[in-house]
Amino acid sequence: MNRMTLQGFSTAFTLLLSMACFSLQALAEMDTTNIALEIRVTGAKANTGQVIGSLFLSEEKYLKETELSQTLAVDEHGDVSFTFNNLASGSYAVSVIYDEDMNGKMNSFLGIPSEAFGFSNNVKGLFGPPSFDKTSFKFPDKRVITIQLGKVED
Repeated sequence: MNRMTLQGFSTAFTLLLSMACFSLQALAEMDTTNIALEIRVTGAKANTGQVIGSLFLSEEKYLKETELSQTLAVDEHGDVSFTFNNLASGSYAVSVIYDEDMNGKMNSFLGIPSEAFGFSNNVKGLFGPPSFDKTSFKFPDKRVITIQLGKVED
């Protein structure tokens, strides 16, 4: 009976060891979909308004159709921190709008934005928004980006 118990234990141990090795291999082969992208936005007025953050996956959809979007209230330091989860590896671009009056959109006068905004890589456009090429970055090479809000006249 002791011999049968020992044999059963040995079989169970071998099975558990095999499952552990399989799990480690699966973890090693996992893609980046569980790695988060953090976007830190600075330069808003403390405790005033909200920031709308939009993530774009391609040049064709850039500033037209967002991949993901979040709207968060500005904190006591004038900052906001977005986290986008489950992203695949690739090139992304981010735009942010400081929606100070919380109306859910970018205010403008004669087509010129009157609220602060920003783009990934902190690039500014000349006579319009910067291109996808200038604002894009590789994920997961970059996992944390900081965007400083500014206005057209900045």
